[in-house]
Amino acid sequence: MSIKIIGLSDEFHNKITVSGGSGTTTGGTTGGSEIDLGPNDISANPADFAGQVKVGWVVGGGVVVATNGTNGIICSMQDISTVDTSDGFVLTTTFQWRTATTDASGADSTTNGTANVAAMKAIDPTLAEFPAAKMVDEYSTDSYSDWYLPAKDELDYIYDFKFACETGQFFATFFSSFKLSYYWSSSQNGTTHAWRRRFSNGGQDDYGKTSKYCVRAVRSF
Repeated sequence: MSIKIIGLSDEFHNKITVSGGSGTTTGGTTGGSEIDLGPNDISANPADFAGQVKVGWVVGGGVVVATNGTNGIICSMQDISTVDTSDGFVLTTTFQWRTATTDASGADSTTNGTANVAAMKAIDPTLAEFPAAKMVDEYSTDSYSDWYLPAKDELDYIYDFKFACETGQFFATFFSSFKLSYYWSSSQNGTTHAWRRRFSNGGQDDYGKTSKYCVRAVRSF
């Protein structure tokens, strides 16, 4: 059978194909299902498999959440966080979109997070004014350092795939790493607000930029 990833555009939509069987199988699936994980090598470059890449592959530093087989979006394996050991052990897991509720000219794209972050860097090259984007920009794993804060639609790809996998009992361990909270996108919506999405129920709206929410990194290929 096939599971359609709800909400993905025709451009990026792919299918997770599972075949009959019994017991627990590849990828942590249950109930007699097996998912095609491809090379299942997190350090593998998806460009080496052009035209073959599928949603669910663990490559390029994370999990492919949307693809047309050649291009797509990869999600990091965990939330972005920081640890301050200067005064004990302080773990920070939520960040402001911006330190002030002012306009970020050019950071309006709902489809292109790279363009949004470039607009932020044009305002502040250090991204100090944009803590959420800064944390992601500094993230590096498995030799990949080109991560960015996802645009509104790119964040939707992550949630839609999470929802489909949860209901289909796929990748339960990975997706349980998401907090039942809001996650920032890189897309502002007016001078004072930016788009966010709640990963407990899919709720989506815009909110004040100085509020602190969780952050997940993506990279495109």
